[in-house]
Amino acid sequence: MLHSLIGLKSMKALMGFLLVACVPASCQTSMLTGTVTDAARRSTPIAGADVTIVGGNGKVLGTTISGTKGEYSVRGLRRGEQVTAKYRKMGYSPDPRSYDLALSQAETIQDARLFSNTADSSYWHDWSSEQKRVVESSTSTPHERAAVYYSAWSDLDKFQLSRDAQAEAAKQLAEAVRNSEELRERLMAALAARQPQQVQESYLDVYTVQVKPEKRADFDAISKKIVAANRQNSGDNWLAMETVYGPGNRVTFVSTRQSYGEIEKATGMFYEAMQETYGKAASDKMVGDFNQCLESSRSEIRRRRWDLSSNAPTDPAGYAKMIAGSRWLRTTAIHVRPGQSNSFEAILKNLNVARDKASPPQTILVSQAVAGQEGTVYYVTSLQTSLAGFDEVPSVQQLLGDEGYDRFLKASAETVANTETSINRFIPEISNAPEEVAASSPDFWRPKAAAPVHAKAANAKSATVNAKETSTLEDNK
Repeated sequence: MLHSLIGLKSMKALMGFLLVACVPASCQTSMLTGTVTDAARRSTPIAGADVTIVGGNGKVLGTTISGTKGEYSVRGLRRGEQVTAKYRKMGYSPDPRSYDLALSQAETIQDARLFSNTADSSYWHDWSSEQKRVVESSTSTPHERAAVYYSAWSDLDKFQLSRDAQAEAAKQLAEAVRNSEELRERLMAALAARQPQQVQESYLDVYTVQVKPEKRADFDAISKKIVAANRQNSGDNWLAMETVYGPGNRVTFVSTRQSYGEIEKATGMFYEAMQETYGKAASDKMVGDFNQCLESSRSEIRRRRWDLSSNAPTDPAGYAKMIAGSRWLRTTAIHVRPGQSNSFEAILKNLNVARDKASPPQTILVSQAVAGQEGTVYYVTSLQTSLAGFDEVPSVQQLLGDEGYDRFLKASAETVANTETSINRFIPEISNAPEEVAASSPDFWRPKAAAPVHAKAANAKSATVNAKETSTLEDNK
């Protein structure tokens, strides 16, 4: 009996060996592990990074999210499979390097590094300091150092960072290598190419009114008289727009300002132009008549967020030309949950990376309410020459792809309280466009109008607006 048991055990062991020995590699599994870290601050792990493993046929074979120490593990992959590993994290630029791997072992290790898509000077100072330490410890001649430094910059250039991030990286690296005039000149040239010369005004002075339907004709007539006075006597400038898709009879006036002080100065210029044309008594009555046409009004100051905008003009002339040729605006007002501003801005920056790669690149202007709104509100605007132009704007899903869009929806649900999108059209008849805008398209922005009525001829129909009504051109989505 004992001999029989020994024989049975030996047979089972032999069968087990034969079964294992006969399993082909394609039927065995492999595991992909590694760590995701910050490329500029290499000792900093990135938690919450999405790791996606894609097979040769484009099929997703496995996904996971990196842990608190940046570690990740994807199990159950087929041994011998050729795969591509992709790493993404909201707020970081996707790694452009191709991680093509052959899973020939039971465990394959692949680490990844991502750059934060930020213009924070301290972040890029840390990166440039590390580059300096590595380069100067491994090279001896200035020429060799310059070559290696520029190679590091060229590698960074592949990460499709925002223009602001690239500009700050070039600036910090140029500071780190200031002893190399050759490299410094090349980096400063790169800085000039990438740094948007946003010398346009820093604020939008916005006044939005809800006009009583029965008073719309009076409202338009009074507004035209106000335009005539300010145009004739070098008063304030503004652009007017009417909401076509959204609340009816909503009109918005937007002015661009360089500072809070300029808002105050423009208020004085507005009233001086009115009183010089119509006299004080008639101007005051005009203000009252104008206000009687309104159901409600709101005044806001919005700060331009060039760092969150995409493909914005880089100089005042280009900006004026873009505005002059635009006829329609689509704006999304986004109310962000308390404490979620940084996360929301990371979402916008991630979208901008995709927009920069679109063909043609999409121009998006962003502003943020700093006065006159409750909570944290961003305005995202796109401008078009015609309503049909919006047909050419790719959707977020088209920009990000299905996987990216899923992440976008999840992140948005966590950061955004609510949104409101409206489509508006410019109204040149009640706009007093800045000269640089009007000069680019005078037939549109300077329609023929009746001459202003002077003080002695002013009648009861004369109207005025208060200083807050001098706001124009707001950022639309």
